[in-house]
Parts: sequence; C-alpha cells; structure tokens
Amino acid sequence: MNFWLAAKNLPGAGMAGDNAHLTTHSGSSIVFDGSTENAFGFTARNLVVLQTLDVIRRGLGV
Repeated sequence: MNFWLAAKNLPGAGMAGDNAHLTTHSGSSIVFDGSTENAFGFTARNLVVLQTLDVIRRGLGV
C-alpha cells in the first residue's frame, strides 16, 4: 500500500498545516459520502486501507 501515491494529488498532499497530521473532514475521519475521498488525508487513508483489505480478502477467497 502506497499512501503517498494515493495522497499526492490531494490538497496539500492530504497534510494539515503542521505537516505532521492528516487533514480531516470537520473533525471526522470516517466520512465516505462520495465527495470527501479526494479532499482530506484521513478519509483517503481510511479508504485506501479498506480497499487494500478488500483485495486481500478477495485473494484469500473469503
């Protein structure tokens, strides 16, 4: 999983102003409403992790 590659096109590469934390959607990191996946670092990170786990699950035939 390459989060840098997934986040490089996000505003600020998905990083908050302190360059130490990911950006969030109004204080929440689990919003998947179809509009925030390409705007916030935390949301993108969570989506990439879920997609990766799904690929692994499908590969195992579970």
